[in-house]
Amino acid sequence: MNKRIGILGGSFDPVHRGHIASVLELAKRFDFEQVKLLPVGQHAIKKAPLALAAHRKAMLDLAVRSYPQLIVDDRELRREGASYTIDTCCELRSELGDEATICFIVGSDVLGNLHLWQRWEELLGVVNLVVMRRAGISANESIAPEVMALLGTSVAKIDRPYGQLASVRLGEYPISSTQLRRELVQRNDVAISTGALNGCHLWREKFASWCLGIYCDA
Repeated sequence: MNKRIGILGGSFDPVHRGHIASVLELAKRFDFEQVKLLPVGQHAIKKAPLALAAHRKAMLDLAVRSYPQLIVDDRELRREGASYTIDTCCELRSELGDEATICFIVGSDVLGNLHLWQRWEELLGVVNLVVMRRAGISANESIAPEVMALLGTSVAKIDRPYGQLASVRLGEYPISSTQLRRELVQRNDVAISTGALNGCHLWREKFASWCLGIYCDA
């Protein structure tokens, strides 16, 4: 049986239960045997993450430790210079082989910038795309025509190693990394993913410099 792999890249600054719940839901829908979480190293078109790379990876390791299906892949953190999705997808295709079904997962909120990604139009020649339409998060209104045309090809089921796009509505997870950063600064109680929350003592030890030196209260 051919492998079915999901890939979710992002800053994970910080990871939260919405990330974990979303990929678990997608894994069930698309029968992924594994989902790789790839923290970005250096963004090509966005601001640098607030937390250090090592801290973001450590938070991810904590968050997925109860879910063997979820794997933290730090290749982009180890890569020098800007991270480009097409390079990562090509690497994974080479590693997993031509027959593996690989699905790169994006949120609908990034569609407005998709046409700015390096060689974005080559992605479907390497992987499938899964667009998460999350409750409470709308896509950018100024989506480029070529991206709109791509969305028009959406299929209900992905049954090829690459070349297909599926757009799916997920459950409501009313939380974001931006919100968490703001609330951490304000020293509020925050809904960090279960693993990180339960490891609050480890949070203090490893992430003391995270977010302007504000700690998580136990």
